Amino acid sequence: MDNFGVFANSVLVLAIIFVVVTLLALALWLWALVDALRFTEQEWEAAGQSRNLWLVLLVGALLAGIPFVAALVYLFWPRPALKRARQG
Repeated sequence: MDNFGVFANSVLVLAIIFVVVTLLALALWLWALVDALRFTEQEWEAAGQSRNLWLVLLVGALLAGIPFVAALVYLFWPRPALKRARQG
């Protein structure tokens, strides 16, 4: 295989990895959005968080191209408090 073939294969592998990582990031973001919508307004208030703020942050992060970051922040910041609020 000549040098161009090796280069083309490398680019193809990187493109596939990029697509897979992007799809995983979008899946995590979608899960975070649906999860945030499943909690009631009362649970959000009991957790000391604003539902509307987090929905705007999640959608805004998607529009800004950083949905993975917003989903991770949601996962580790308001979600544990929301789960505690749901359990009573």
